[in-house]
Amino acid sequence: MQETYAAVAAGRWDAYAARLAKDYLSVGPDGTPKDRERTVRDWREGATVLELSVQPTVAREAGEVVFVLAKYRCVDEKAGQTRESEGTLFEIWKPTPEGWRCLATHFTQATET
Repeated sequence: MQETYAAVAAGRWDAYAARLAKDYLSVGPDGTPKDRERTVRDWREGATVLELSVQPTVAREAGEVVFVLAKYRCVDEKAGQTRESEGTLFEIWKPTPEGWRCLATHFTQATET
């Protein structure tokens, strides 16, 4: 899982995309659902990640999946503007023959400056 966050921090979008399930779903702080394709496209076209810290606080196994709750902090830059945000993310991961894949992510944002 940490490899996925490291790929985002380094802007390695193909490596990031490879860790997402084909039917991946992301829901951002505004409640907008995004499929895998749109999520990866938005990261590629979005701000440059300057710093990303993701610290899992709880991980629970439930049958074939693992639920992860984590705190995150992100510093990014777009169009000369630097932003900081932090909050929590909730993810569902599943092992596959190719390795762990993220099925879904829900972000909540506590702050943005």
